[in-house]
Amino acid sequence: MSLVNRLSLFFLAAITTALVGISILFYGLSRRQLEEQFDQQLYGALHLLVAAVEVESDDVKWEPSDHTIGLGIEDGLEDIRWTVFDEDERVMDHSRNLSLAKAGVDANLRDYGRRLQSDSDAAVDIDGWRVLQRRLAAAQPKPEEERDPLEREGLVVTVGRSPDDLHANLRRLGALSIVVPVAVGIVAALVARALSRRALAPLRRMADQAHDMPGTNPAARLPIPAARDELAELGTAFNALLDRLFESLDKQQRFTGDAAHQLRTPLTGLLGNVEVALRRERSADEYRETLVGVREQAEEMRRMVESLLFLARAEGEAVAPDSQSLVLDQWLPEQLRNWQPRHPSTPLQLIGLETAAARSELTVRASPALLRQVLENLIDNAVKYGAPDKPVIVALQRLGHDACISVVDQGPGIAEADRAMIFQPFFRSADARRSGAAGTGLGLAVAARIARALGGSLECTSRPGSGAKFTLKLPLCS
Repeated sequence: MSLVNRLSLFFLAAITTALVGISILFYGLSRRQLEEQFDQQLYGALHLLVAAVEVESDDVKWEPSDHTIGLGIEDGLEDIRWTVFDEDERVMDHSRNLSLAKAGVDANLRDYGRRLQSDSDAAVDIDGWRVLQRRLAAAQPKPEEERDPLEREGLVVTVGRSPDDLHANLRRLGALSIVVPVAVGIVAALVARALSRRALAPLRRMADQAHDMPGTNPAARLPIPAARDELAELGTAFNALLDRLFESLDKQQRFTGDAAHQLRTPLTGLLGNVEVALRRERSADEYRETLVGVREQAEEMRRMVESLLFLARAEGEAVAPDSQSLVLDQWLPEQLRNWQPRHPSTPLQLIGLETAAARSELTVRASPALLRQVLENLIDNAVKYGAPDKPVIVALQRLGHDACISVVDQGPGIAEADRAMIFQPFFRSADARRSGAAGTGLGLAVAARIARALGGSLECTSRPGSGAKFTLKLPLCS
């Protein structure tokens, strides 16, 4: 089922529920009002007749000639019938639409009115008619011989009304309560479908565009609706996702091209040494010299491939598997003693250790192998690009909740325009290429990636002519 149909059904169900509730409430209130109005008119007719009776302390008198009662006329107030009987069950008067000799309802009303059936004003139903009755009597009736022909000891007034018109009105009201919600529901469903289709038209265009969008066009994007609503937010978020995906794809393509280019050089040299060695017979020393060169080139390739594999992993996969607590003010001096023989012409100077130890032990949680690789890369770069015979300074200090290891050289420094790119794979500045120093441009990229894998960061500050400072920040153990 399409989204338009689901929204239309949802709106239809909501509107139908509301209309049914309103119709039930309207029907109930209207029925109650009509029934109350029916009873009020019936009671009003009874009160009108009772008011026409002259009640004295010693007699009760009904004079038909003195009263003009319109009740019971066919074109009068509905179809009301009434009778007035005396205490001897003789008819004093009745409505003109009541036939005392007629069978059926008229006879039942006549028999009911001959005598008082109830002392209360409660209505009773006779043959489907609603009937009210009241008895009026003198408090101290005079003897019969002293009364004139119109005076009576008591009278019984009976009023009846047919509820057929009430029931007909209720049936019409019930039909109206059903027809109106159905009609309104149908119109609402059509309107809701049209509005839903119109409201979701941008989503349909976005879906069609996404379906036809070529995966090779980095400029392809979804159309954004002009209205700044949720659909526009969806399109904007999806386009931002496409931006990140195409950016990642572009980086991957450039990374692959750079990796192929960098691997071609050692492979060419390796194959060249092998071909030269195979051109003619050579002595054992010459073969040994060739194998040494091949081994050096293969070792360079191995380091490059390992770096590429590390950089090719996802960020989550680069987390160190062998993390452990390291006390830096004990671990770092030992590592510097091991690294110093590799750089005999450049002294490695450690500073800040006494200040750090005096405050507290700087303990971090990290992989010793990965942390060692970061510092090796930084120190190798400092020795490679630093001033000859000038020391490389390694500083250890605490900044807030971080332990900071800084590697400072005294070389020519890094231009401001290049500092934003030095952590990109295969990037080498123009000054680095002119210096003739060997390198692939992967050392700092690997170091920055390892720093993130350890939960820290790697930063660079430098001014041309004043050397460069690389700072590794790692969170301290709590």
